[in-house]
Amino acid sequence: MDSLSHIGKGILLINIILFSIQHLSKKGANSLFLVYLIFIFIIEVVSNVFYIKKINNLFLSHYYFIGQFLLLGIFFYQILIEKYQKKIAFLSLVTISLVLIVQYSLDPKIYYTFNLFEIFITSYSIIILALFHLYNLLANKKEYYYITLGLLLYLISSTAIFLSGNLYTIMNKQMHKEIWIFNVLMFILYQIFILIEWLVNYRKTINK
Repeated sequence: MDSLSHIGKGILLINIILFSIQHLSKKGANSLFLVYLIFIFIIEVVSNVFYIKKINNLFLSHYYFIGQFLLLGIFFYQILIEKYQKKIAFLSLVTISLVLIVQYSLDPKIYYTFNLFEIFITSYSIIILALFHLYNLLANKKEYYYITLGLLLYLISSTAIFLSGNLYTIMNKQMHKEIWIFNVLMFILYQIFILIEWLVNYRKTINK
């Protein structure tokens, strides 16, 4: 599983480099997506270091899900077209952020556990915004198509895995390993979709 994880981080690093180059010629939503890629790379590296040093890295999941929610929420807010979609994106960002602040204020102990509520509302709000974008692409230029498609596949599968996080205590180690291998494979697939997005829509602009 470690080798698969390294492959995922390797493709992610390639995507960061490519979108960094693209950032020089086209900013806006691309810049925000670049920040998101850098963010998840940092979380992946820190989590791996903690794992090697046998330090509990469970708390990093909160930074991952909340950070992903905020960055991708703003990203989709920028690229969504319809006013009602933007309104839903804005309300989701504000409401969910406030709800989580209240939850952690009332029960700080959940910082050291899987917060299933946090995982559900942050991930599925992004899934809804991604579906809005795919719907808009039916009549518009297919920009961020592969990114959105890969994100949907990854979020739907990984969210299901994380939501079963509290069941790991009653699962045997082999099943635990197989589930996480599947999650890593889906992450690799997601990064490949991001790479395809760059190759299809942005590679030619670098040479102009």
